[in-house]
Amino acid sequence: MELLLTGERIDASRAKEIGLAGWVVPHDQLMVEARSLADRLLAAAPLAARATKEVAVRSQSLGPVDAIRFGETMRIVAAATDDAREGRLATGEGREPRWRAR
Repeated sequence: MELLLTGERIDASRAKEIGLAGWVVPHDQLMVEARSLADRLLAAAPLAARATKEVAVRSQSLGPVDAIRFGETMRIVAAATDDAREGRLATGEGREPRWRAR
């Protein structure tokens, strides 16, 4: 609210300090860090990522109880997928999972 009302500009360090930015990296490392994040996102289970995004977007317009119910429903649905089983199996075997988005 302070920034909106004052119109003041802040640097990256201040943005991180107040929680507006998740991290700050040197300019020459920007693409390396961006690609690293992209790789981590791509390594995640696709159906779990989809469910997480759905909960994050839809729950904003729900009341607290409905948001919790929706999140729990999505968790149950995601846990019943082939990818969830593959994730548990891969973890137990100490290997990277092979996601199939099913």
